[in-house]
Amino acid sequence: MIKNTGNAPLTITALNIAPSEFSVSNAPAVPFEIAPGGDQSLTLVATPTRIGALNGTLTISSNATQTPQVTVALSAAYVQRYTAAASQDFGVTETGKSVEKCITLTNSSAQAVTIDQASVLGANASDFSVVTTLPLTIAAGATADVCVKFAPATVGNRSAQLALRSANGGNTTVNLSGTAETPGGVVDAAEYGLTVGPNPARESVEIRFGRSTASMQISLVDASGSTVGTMSHDAVDAGASVRMMLGNVASGSYMLTVRTGTDVIVVPVSIVK
Repeated sequence: MIKNTGNAPLTITALNIAPSEFSVSNAPAVPFEIAPGGDQSLTLVATPTRIGALNGTLTISSNATQTPQVTVALSAAYVQRYTAAASQDFGVTETGKSVEKCITLTNSSAQAVTIDQASVLGANASDFSVVTTLPLTIAAGATADVCVKFAPATVGNRSAQLALRSANGGNTTVNLSGTAETPGGVVDAAEYGLTVGPNPARESVEIRFGRSTASMQISLVDASGSTVGTMSHDAVDAGASVRMMLGNVASGSYMLTVRTGTDVIVVPVSIVK
């Protein structure tokens, strides 16, 4: 609030606020006048873009003879009251089809948090859409899911960002990714002459081809549909083999998928570390 304690009208000629994360939401257009003994209230808004302290200043310029310029120190703190995974992979989906995945939000604070808005941004935003009804309130210490549908229209690797906005819990962003492929027929591995060994595997798997095969994309997909490993390889002759290193892939059950042309060959693989 700006108060005129003098005996003459006070003219406010400028209101300068910095940095840009601070703003004045209801000030009249400058210049404006405050009568003797009168006052003018101001609403200051802080919209931090990162977690931690935020400091700034509001400088008020006027026609006051004693103090024509007054600077007010501003401070705010951006807190994050909930957590979410940094990324969500939707795996491989054919164009014309869709898959839904949910991002779990955990409210680690002692108060309820409301997710006011969830929007998809980025280069391939149109391939992803939020299906959860908002606003979404998460009780203190509880969890809730924000679900997103991946429905790619174009073949290739697709990516976007899910922007979550909460007035009382803070804002965050989740990276979204998925791969779109042209619809094709799934071919039986035995019929194709493709074998994978050892199975169970530990450090690597060897994929053996019983027929000549064109250039291919090989991927390893976990039980949730997330791609945990991928590689490309040139065409091979019948009797050739391709080795896929498993690196830091955890123990578990996976589907090894070979895509070549319009054919898709899928083989269950167990990994034991």
